[in-house]
Amino acid sequence: MSVWFVWASSAAILFATGGLGIAVWRLNRRVRNVAVQLERIAHTRNDLELLAEQRSVLKGWQSNAEASIDSTVQGVEVINHLFARVVFSLFERIGAPRDKTLMARQVQDSTSARVYAAIRAANKSVGKRLRKRLK
Repeated sequence: MSVWFVWASSAAILFATGGLGIAVWRLNRRVRNVAVQLERIAHTRNDLELLAEQRSVLKGWQSNAEASIDSTVQGVEVINHLFARVVFSLFERIGAPRDKTLMARQVQDSTSARVYAAIRAANKSVGKRLRKRLK
C-alpha cells in the first residue's frame, strides 16, 4: 500500500510541476514578446522614459508571478504532507506495522521535500533570468 502512495504522490507532484513549468514558460514568452515590443517602441519614438516605466511594470509582474508560483508550491506541499499524514495513520489503524509505515513516511517526506526544493530552485532560476533580461 505504501508503494502505491509513493507512486500516487509522485504522479501528483509531477503533474503540479508540469503545470507550473507550463505557466512559467508562458510567462517567459509573454515577457519576451512585451520586452521586444517595448524595445521597438522605445527605439521608434526615442522615448527611453516610457521604456523604463514599462520595464518597471514588467519587473513587478515577474516578481508577482515568482511569488505566486512559490506560494502555490507551498500550498501543494502542505496538502501533500497532510494527505500523507492521513494515509499513513490509516495504514497504522488497519494494522500495518508502525516501523514500516514510519519508514515509508520518511521516504515519502524526503522525496517530496527534494521535489519541492527543485521546483522552488527552478522558479528562482527562471525569475533570475527574467530579471536579467529586464535590466
